[in-house]
Amino acid sequence: MAPVASGTGAVILLVDDDEGVRDFVADGLRAEGYLVHEASHGAQALRRLQADSTIDLMVVDLAMPGMTGTELVRQARLQRPGLAVLYMTGHAGDPMVDERDRLLAKPFRMAELAAAVAAALADAPDLARAK
Repeated sequence: MAPVASGTGAVILLVDDDEGVRDFVADGLRAEGYLVHEASHGAQALRRLQADSTIDLMVVDLAMPGMTGTELVRQARLQRPGLAVLYMTGHAGDPMVDERDRLLAKPFRMAELAAAVAAALADAPDLARAK
């Protein structure tokens, strides 16, 4: 893990089917001091979420093959109802996105991602672990 820059130490599950996007986002979040776990698809993310109770936030691509981001979040919240979510999308939006979740439009700069992650964590009604 990279040195903690933001001091949060929050644990993030990053889910994106595009390896390049996943690498860019993971590297940036680690530089901000977050512990990042990666998944390339919904089923892998659900297994990771079930196995790791320390995950505070899921950063998820909205449009993925097989299982969309909203489908993944719906299933994830069966396990963890208070899970904080930040969607990343290159599309205008999705009417199925829950109003409590944040949406970050692609392309974005790392500063925009860091701000969106911090806001999503601040808004989280029920973090996975006490800070």
